[in-house]
Amino acid sequence: MKKVLLVTSILAICLITLSGCLNSKSSNKKYYDYYLIHSGYIGEMYQNEDASIIISSEDELNEYIDKYGKEALKSKLEKYDKNFFKKKSLALHYIELSSGSIKVTPIEPTVNGSIVVMNYKEHYPEIGTCDMNGYVFVVEVDKGVEKIISNPMIEY
Repeated sequence: MKKVLLVTSILAICLITLSGCLNSKSSNKKYYDYYLIHSGYIGEMYQNEDASIIISSEDELNEYIDKYGKEALKSKLEKYDKNFFKKKSLALHYIELSSGSIKVTPIEPTVNGSIVVMNYKEHYPEIGTCDMNGYVFVVEVDKGVEKIISNPMIEY
């Protein structure tokens, strides 16, 4: 009898947790697309406090691209124009890595109110190189998103 009660309790907890996750994802989704840009190392982003930034206009985006001058950024971000920025913004987060051997995998972001949480995994190899590297995590969000929270998950 105790085993049946224990199993029933565990099953009920799992179902409640799962239904809460499914409901929160569908009601909180306010983004359209997300991806990584392999930008290479851009150390000056931290000096300028631009590691996490919400871009709300084409002018802001052009300034961002001009400031960091990476061809990878320009080629991926130049598709965003005035029409895009009428209803949406870009949430950009620079992920600085101490080695080019570290791989990054984006995971579905979550948006809750005015906050976007950028979830990603950093995969660390047993032996890595001694070169700096970086990625820019891009999330297309609705207007009104004002803050970015970075949520890295480390894997070895």
